[in-house]
Amino acid sequence: MLDSIVVLLDCGDVVSVSAADVWSLTADGPFGADVPLDDRNLISKAARWLEGYVGRSLPAQVHLTKNLPASSGIGGGSSDAAAVIKGLCQLYNIDQPADHDLVCLGADLPVCMGQGVMRMRGIGEHVEQLETAASFSVLLVNPKIEVSTPAVFKRLSRKDNSEITEQNSDFVTWLAVLRNDLQSPAIELAPGIQDVLNALEKTSGLRFARMSGSGATCFGLYPDAGDCADAAQQIAQNHPTWWVSKGRPILSKI
Repeated sequence: MLDSIVVLLDCGDVVSVSAADVWSLTADGPFGADVPLDDRNLISKAARWLEGYVGRSLPAQVHLTKNLPASSGIGGGSSDAAAVIKGLCQLYNIDQPADHDLVCLGADLPVCMGQGVMRMRGIGEHVEQLETAASFSVLLVNPKIEVSTPAVFKRLSRKDNSEITEQNSDFVTWLAVLRNDLQSPAIELAPGIQDVLNALEKTSGLRFARMSGSGATCFGLYPDAGDCADAAQQIAQNHPTWWVSKGRPILSKI
């Protein structure tokens, strides 16, 4: 079972959903060429699923500006699909589906329907909103390596690891002592992930660095936004082929 802390950031893909007579999906952006525009895309799967869920056709024009690399462990595809479900529900005045219904589209779908900082458990159907007044910036770095999530899980030495300890300190201090059980097996598959973590560790003002999800994207957490910006510039200069982006938690309803 999953037990994860998830933070939604204000950097990412951009999805627009507008009224149309027929369904269409288009894409552009830095990684737009990597986006399948047929039913292989989770956006299309989510739209088809929602039509079956409500029992009616939901035609729309959907455009995706793909700013996040694919298969990078940061939930880009799931957040895009969640945005389309939200958009279609608003467009057609439909109540949003329950979390336990959405997990059929993937474990990350329910949490991507939320906001800010959350805890995700079970197979993704249990989502708890976490209240925090902590202010921090997050630097995301991907070495342009795609890592297979099933392959990472297959390399886990055990799948019954202990749950996340309850918060008993300030939020950032609590996060700093948590772990990612997928980090070591992912590094075994893609040693370049360790290079990213090493680069983050060399930056000033870093509170801690971890791999995100099943990789290969890693993140650094910085209490000071200026330190985060400096770190982004430093890593981009030293590793021009890597993808680097910075953001802050989305704490308002979207």
